[in-house]
Amino acid sequence: MKEKKMKLAIICTEDKPVPAFGVGAVEAIVEDLVALNNKKQLVEIDIYSISNEHTETKDHKNKNHYSQQGRSSRFEKLRNQLILRLGVTGLYQCRFLNTAIKEINKRQYDWILVQNRPQFILSLRELLQDKHTKIALHLHNEHFFNKSFKKSLNEFIYCGYDCILTVSDYIRGQVLKSSPGLASSNVRTLRNTIDVEKFKEASSSDLPLFDKLHDRQVVAFHGRLIPEKGVLELIHAYKIARQAIPNLALVIIGELKDTPYCDQLKKAAQGEQEKNIFFTGFIPYSEIELYLGVGDVIVSPSLWNEPCSLAQLESLSMGKPLITTRAGGTSEFVIHEETGFLIDITQNFEEKLAKQIVRCFRDMITTNKVGKNARDFMMKECSRDTYLEKLLETIEG
Repeated sequence: MKEKKMKLAIICTEDKPVPAFGVGAVEAIVEDLVALNNKKQLVEIDIYSISNEHTETKDHKNKNHYSQQGRSSRFEKLRNQLILRLGVTGLYQCRFLNTAIKEINKRQYDWILVQNRPQFILSLRELLQDKHTKIALHLHNEHFFNKSFKKSLNEFIYCGYDCILTVSDYIRGQVLKSSPGLASSNVRTLRNTIDVEKFKEASSSDLPLFDKLHDRQVVAFHGRLIPEKGVLELIHAYKIARQAIPNLALVIIGELKDTPYCDQLKKAAQGEQEKNIFFTGFIPYSEIELYLGVGDVIVSPSLWNEPCSLAQLESLSMGKPLITTRAGGTSEFVIHEETGFLIDITQNFEEKLAKQIVRCFRDMITTNKVGKNARDFMMKECSRDTYLEKLLETIEG
């Protein structure tokens, strides 16, 4: 007799569709779950996402069902932000979520997994017809502990879930700190994983950039070009480090958008672009590892509390030494001088970052050993292959 499979509904955010074609960390993780379940067929999954005209919902290879819902307007999002800050929960309305719940009510599920939207529980508990369905929250960052909710609302929202999965012990601690009445056993860590076979040492010799860099010592950055990622500080640190290592080049892998911050980055690199500092612009996710391959050292100087950065995991998996900051959940997988190098975000941060970059290039034996340790760690602890099983085990407790 066949064992009955769990029926799981995944509710995505109202911001980005799934598949997201490489845009959005939360969406990328859902795509990983879909790919794994297509291969292993351990569970019946329905994905509720905003509409995306490129989604191939009728692909016969896809064993998961996509239900596309209408998008929420900008006005609605701003209105809901104000409602949650004031704590007036009875006025909360999300068009995307309400239409998703209507579809969910036509089916039966063992679990509903909400992606990174704690407030969705307000509508789910009110409108969900099957009161036996368990609801879990998959929490990816700490934005919701700052000004997103009225402080007294935190515990009310989090206690509404049967289970909360967090991407790091750091985020788990933040949840419990914000909601003293929440049972700690209901908050469980499920760390992010990546495709370690995709992100490994790769030949970059076919890239146009390679000819400009093949005889250079290269520092690489990979991620979004926003203030929280510390890219401007990296450019300043690079200039300091180049005084000690004249042959040093900096490659910044990420989309240069039309924003004031990106204008600052271009200004900081003025006179150095295409000579010492190289902006790749947008790179398709399918090619990221080729660009990471040009770096001898990868730097991720985040200035905020990274929960469990996919970009950092991808960098570690490449077997390259990673320099990053001691903040958030990063130190749970980057152990100083073992699987990477950690710097405190304090005064003279740029000078400290520059010193660590120079130190790495002056002792490449130690640096390469750390890179190998990082690759070994990723293969053992963060391989995507067992992520679906870990999620199902964790959600069931």
